[in-house]
Amino acid sequence: PDVLATQLGADAILGDVVANLRISLRGFERSVQRLRSLDLPWLAVGGGGYDMGNVGRAWTLAWGVMVESDLPDEIPAAWAKRAASHGVTVPILRGPDETPSTSEDAMEDLSGVIEQLRETVFPIVRGVAKR
Repeated sequence: PDVLATQLGADAILGDVVANLRISLRGFERSVQRLRSLDLPWLAVGGGGYDMGNVGRAWTLAWGVMVESDLPDEIPAAWAKRAASHGVTVPILRGPDETPSTSEDAMEDLSGVIEQLRETVFPIVRGVAKR
């Protein structure tokens, strides 16, 4: 491709109340770094995410990667104070180190996704197919 176009949703990040996909902020940052390594002109838009602390931190990390700035993990006190006035109280930019998943964790997650698909998507597909 000549141009990379991405939608950098934050709803996959640990703590999101809707998606619950549990990617760490560090994992999100690594994903954005991988996109940056493609070295293409880049159009990035935000989207997704129901935990405002995660959204702000994820997009800050993405911006840092895009402009090739190594951001410190400590959030400046003035920014933290301003964020707190909007109900966002997070102490650090990247969050804790991630805990490695086991194969049992992956199978449990996969089973949960399959069950959600059975309950939510398949009835809709069956209904459409009957029409």
